[in-house]
Amino acid sequence: MSPSNNANIKPPQVLIVGAGLAGLLAIALQKANIPFEIYERSKFVRPLGGIMALNAGIFPALEQLGVYEELLEISIPSAGFNIYSGDMSTIALLKIKGEKEL
Repeated sequence: MSPSNNANIKPPQVLIVGAGLAGLLAIALQKANIPFEIYERSKFVRPLGGIMALNAGIFPALEQLGVYEELLEISIPSAGFNIYSGDMSTIALLKIKGEKEL
């Protein structure tokens, strides 16, 4: 590609539908100076009381986005989890040693 063609290249534009967890994408795009628009049906940001479990593999990305410390401040560590089949019979139980149940 010749240098004269570079002037015609537009930066990518991203549409984010739903600002829940996908809203983290907006932070990354903003840091990369990539334009984006968020479409969310809710008019207000409010806690919904939902549970989100994150494994350790996502933590480096959250640190790069600058939200890791804030996440730790509002998080409650899990004492474990249960996995059930479609008929609600237990497949597995995992208790994390040293964590107290809430």
